[in-house]
Amino acid sequence: MFRARVPTFFDEPQHMKLLFTGRPIPFKRFVCSGQLLVTNLNMDTAQVLGLCHSVLKFSDPKYSGIPKQTNPEDMAPLFIKICWRHTKE
Repeated sequence: MFRARVPTFFDEPQHMKLLFTGRPIPFKRFVCSGQLLVTNLNMDTAQVLGLCHSVLKFSDPKYSGIPKQTNPEDMAPLFIKICWRHTKE
């Protein structure tokens, strides 16, 4: 149940930014006007997959080369970075 709601955590700020500025919160890898390179998460699987689901909704397949039906697990390595120290814990 929690996992199904996690994308909302990322979708809502995106919708609010669009509402107030008319511009999305873009990642360079997924949209032409993107400014963000990576994001920092606490390595929780639900958080990672939630962000991937959210980013796919706003991704431009023509620009990114990533189809909308891409599995979120396959997308995560493209823009989520994990600190070396945390990979050992």
